[in-house]
Order: sequence, then structure tokens, then C-alpha cells
Amino acid sequence: MHAAISAIEYFLPDKVVSTSDLSVEFPDWSVEKIDEKTGIQFRHVAGPEECASDLAVNAAEQLFASGACDRESIDFILLCTQSPDYFLPTTAWPRHTASSSAPGTGVFAPYLATPLQRHS
Repeated sequence: MHAAISAIEYFLPDKVVSTSDLSVEFPDWSVEKIDEKTGIQFRHVAGPEECASDLAVNAAEQLFASGACDRESIDFILLCTQSPDYFLPTTAWPRHTASSSAPGTGVFAPYLATPLQRHS
């Protein structure tokens, strides 16, 4: 038995916030300072009624539309996000039926990025 990732797709929200927009909102930070600190000049921001699961379902629909795979070929869904819809149940579980009948799980990404520290 083996696992493989055979296709990947993504979906970005329509709203775009630029570094210039942020510097207007936070006048103590110049465009140059924000660019230097983050390296990001444009950010896609979800709307007030848009959740991580909505973005995931849109990405899955794009994947199916591309012909890279079909719903029936998916055995498992893994959804990683820094912005879960809610902590329990995982974001992937309630939405997995929207994109496939495969079981799913979610990973709250900040925990993956946090290094373990030893305490003496």
C-alpha cells in the first residue's frame, strides 16, 4: 500500500490587499518597511462570509474541472490551514462531502510551524 499526491490545486479569494493599502491603515509602517519585513506585496483576503473550507471546496472544484482527477479517485482529504473555520471538528471533516466522499482530516498549521522546546 502506498500514498501519492497526484494533483494539487489552489483557490485565492477575490479581494487583494497591497502593501500600500496596509501602510495607509498602519501609518507608522512604510511600504518599504512592510516589504522588507514580509517580502509580500499583495495578499488575497477572504471575505467576511468566506471560510477556509469554502476556499478548499473551490480549489477541489477547480481540480475536478481541470480533469487532473475525479471525485471517485480520492481516498483521503488532508486540509492544512492557519485559519480553521473552527477547532473541532476539523475544517476538513464537515466539508469533505462537498468535494468527495473520501474521509478527511485537518491540520492546524501553526502547530506544525512551532518548534519544540526542551525545558530543563
